[in-house]
Amino acid sequence: MGLGKRHRDKDPDNYEWMIRKCFPFKFAMRIFFHGGGLDNSDGLTWIRSHKLDQGSFASVYSTKLRSKSPFVFIDDNGASCIMPSELAVKSAETSKASSLRREMEILGVLNSSSYVVHYYGDESTRSDDGKLYYNILLEKCCGGSLGSRIRNFGGISLQENEVRCYTRDIVRGLCYIHGHGYVHCGIKPDNILLVPTCCNGFRAKIGDFGLAKEAYYDPADEDDEGCSGVRSERN
Repeated sequence: MGLGKRHRDKDPDNYEWMIRKCFPFKFAMRIFFHGGGLDNSDGLTWIRSHKLDQGSFASVYSTKLRSKSPFVFIDDNGASCIMPSELAVKSAETSKASSLRREMEILGVLNSSSYVVHYYGDESTRSDDGKLYYNILLEKCCGGSLGSRIRNFGGISLQENEVRCYTRDIVRGLCYIHGHGYVHCGIKPDNILLVPTCCNGFRAKIGDFGLAKEAYYDPADEDDEGCSGVRSERN
């Protein structure tokens, strides 16, 4: 005889109920641990470390997962991956987090590209002084930003082959973004993040989608040869 709905929802073998109960992430993200139980950790699955960057409304911190056991992240598109032990968390006060929530929604759509910073869920937390913060967990790009790399060269130009690689990665990322119906609206060196590769180089990834908008097609934009560009959404 099967369990009734009331008892089935609280069945300890029912992982859906366990995740709803234990995790502060949206249930739609469906996070599971490998080879172990779920870790409540007082409602937080990560520990905030040093600050990486500071924007007008949001701060970016380095973080580490509380659990030593790897676990799987399943995004809204059904794709799964092992979450890295080190992440970056982008945080803003809940009252000022509208653009950060918008960024989370867009990254959820663009999460399968190798040229866009990966997204691993969102979470709300409360600071010691009682303020509520909204956080999104992101891939930590250990190479820093392209802007910082340029500045570290002290005004000396980057090598041509390095510039060529970054340009290729950025163009591929933009093609992916435009192909999914969005315009970034904020491409600049400080928003291009670098991830080390196995060849002692870096892969460029597009980050910071706080200004991104949905694209639309306007026939008035066509030139004499019938070519049209991508325009951001109407205000």
